[in-house]
Amino acid sequence: MKLRILAAFVSLFSATTMANTFQHQSNVDYATVDADGADISAWTLNHQYHFAPVNQNDSAPWAEAGFVNRAASINGTFTRSTLDTAFGDFSANAWGFGGEYMDSRHDFYAAGSLTMANGSSANELTASAGFFVQKNWLVKADIFRTKDDDGETYNDYGISTKALMPVMNGDFLVLNAAWRQFEESDSNGIELGADYYVRPYLSFGVAYTNDTQESDSSFGVNSQYFVNSNLALRGSITRVDFGDDDETALQLGASYRF
Repeated sequence: MKLRILAAFVSLFSATTMANTFQHQSNVDYATVDADGADISAWTLNHQYHFAPVNQNDSAPWAEAGFVNRAASINGTFTRSTLDTAFGDFSANAWGFGGEYMDSRHDFYAAGSLTMANGSSANELTASAGFFVQKNWLVKADIFRTKDDDGETYNDYGISTKALMPVMNGDFLVLNAAWRQFEESDSNGIELGADYYVRPYLSFGVAYTNDTQESDSSFGVNSQYFVNSNLALRGSITRVDFGDDDETALQLGASYRF
């Protein structure tokens, strides 16, 4: 009798931990960097809900299951940031809401998000519209409306793209690129990223950003590993150039799907 109960428990656990569909994904991330003598850190909690079950299998990277299946979703984010300086400690909270619309029955794409800071009038509203030029290649236009603490508003615009492609021996490569024009500083910035999946559940990547006006740039390496089909662990190390100073930023995170 005990053996039957144990066998049933193991079977149930295996079915749960190796499920190949999900609708929810919860994320937690911690990031820290020392900038100009100040310790900056942030905890971020995020939850994403897909309107329909998302299929996850070895035919594509597990991390990109939502993108490959063109699964529409909504999400919410909370961020707690702290600043530790010689003059004291400061903290702030921020909230965000957003969503993505895409569907395997057509090639159109749309997304939007709103981020707000507690105790402040500052916020940022973003909107994107795009088109899948190929099955797993998205190109979109982006608009950013930013409001600062003084009530000043700025309208930025940009263009971005994301492509997933199979490479040799069943591996995968995901490329990201974005360009943004900043109204406030009359400058532009770029973001470039590449993630190589040696297995559907394991990736190694690089990322680069540059702001032409502020002369700020960053270069980082990252990795993500799915312990099983539900749980993923990730981390990154980024070298950040703050003009005359170079600092190292660290980030650790985990995701759980169900």
